Amino acid sequence: MSRRVKLTFYFLVLAAIAELIGCAGEKETFFVSRSQPLPPQVRQVLRDAVLSHPELASLHDSQQTAGAWHNLQDFYGKRDYRPAWSTNVGPSRQAAALIAAIPTLAAEGLDTRRYSPDRLAALAQEVRNAKSFDDPDSQRRLADLDVELTYTYLSLTEDLAAGSLQPEKLGVEWSVKRPAAGKESAEPSLEAALSAKTPGEMLKNLRATTPRHAGYQRLTQALATYRAIAARGGWGTVPAGAPLKMGDGGPRVAALRARLAASNDLAAAPATPGSPAVDIYNEAVAAAVAHFQRRHGLEPTGKVGDETLAELNVPVEARIRQIEVNQERWR
Repeated sequence: MSRRVKLTFYFLVLAAIAELIGCAGEKETFFVSRSQPLPPQVRQVLRDAVLSHPELASLHDSQQTAGAWHNLQDFYGKRDYRPAWSTNVGPSRQAAALIAAIPTLAAEGLDTRRYSPDRLAALAQEVRNAKSFDDPDSQRRLADLDVELTYTYLSLTEDLAAGSLQPEKLGVEWSVKRPAAGKESAEPSLEAALSAKTPGEMLKNLRATTPRHAGYQRLTQALATYRAIAARGGWGTVPAGAPLKMGDGGPRVAALRARLAASNDLAAAPATPGSPAVDIYNEAVAAAVAHFQRRHGLEPTGKVGDETLAELNVPVEARIRQIEVNQERWR
């Protein structure tokens, strides 16, 4: 077999293997690097955007975001103002992955509206629709998108790591000293995001900045549970009256059972003949009340007095807000 035939056969085999791998499919789409150059004028436009973009500095009201802005300026200065999230054909897939990841971070207790994912998506579409980046307007839109994506990423990681709420504005006190934002931790995270090979890596990179404490993880799970309850309509209230205890019955006990079932403290009563009456305060209800009391730091008496009744009647929306604030305390 001649050398040319051998080489031809070799490349055909490689092509077949590549095709088989492609047909096998992946659970996630892998990013393809496209590092073709943009017009040189883009760097100057980007530099102007970084050094004179006052509206970005006021996107959030958190004092911590000042650190994100300084980190952004350092980041672009070190890369000589080359775009980070764009190529000569528009926003990179990493840019799309970051925008898509923002709403999912609501699970961490963040108000994701603060990061304007819809506005970022619209701006990205404008840049994507540009026929070329030779005209100043297209260059300005590309630069604005690039800067805003970097600022958003840095703000997200800062808020996930150190919190976005200021205790003095909430009227509460907690003995947690917020760490100062530092570029030492911001730069590696940002570079990792820009090197993400899959959308999952982008989200994992963002969530890597959240607290690793078991207490924080339990709060995150509880937040998902309570939001699901809210989506189902929340829970009703238990009418005021005399303390409730074993052996009691009537409409107030029925309301109590429904309330405990809504928060998963009591198994829902089966609607079958011969099942326990839904208006009877039996042992199962007493055990559910004790379980609820333990969860809320009350003495587990299994009876419903004024204090337990007040906790039962806190709306689910208020519970969700409590969880979100406590997530902030861990950050």
